[in-house]
Amino acid sequence: MRQIESHIRTLMNQPKNGATVNTYINHAISKAIAESNGDENVVREFGWFKDELGDFDFALTRPYFDLHEKNEPNSGGLFSITINPTTCKGCMECVNVCDDGALKIVPQTEESVASMRSQWDLWIDLPNTPKKYNRIDSLEEKIGPWKPSY
Repeated sequence: MRQIESHIRTLMNQPKNGATVNTYINHAISKAIAESNGDENVVREFGWFKDELGDFDFALTRPYFDLHEKNEPNSGGLFSITINPTTCKGCMECVNVCDDGALKIVPQTEESVASMRSQWDLWIDLPNTPKKYNRIDSLEEKIGPWKPSY
């Protein structure tokens, strides 16, 4: 894992040319598998890792990746927005107020709901966010139920 992390970080610090974090992860996994000379354990375990990641999206953002990398190489973090399928009512308010285009409307199908549940399960299993990435001091500050402005 340390080898693929190093390779992924190298890729993330190069010009993007439309590549995504997922592209980098998959490239690093393929490279590690190729370098294992067909070791069945490596192939199997990285296969599990790829299956677990599925289509979970990570992003490189200025506040979490670029600024940290500028100050201390290899310290940048990844960003993800993950919707809780248990609490989402499908009202689209979050999509309407997100002016960065980070959220998009997806038709509710059995497949899209299954994907959302899978992504949420992965998100729940991720480690807690290190304090250096927290941009607020209190959960009450700048967080809470969204209040419409009508």
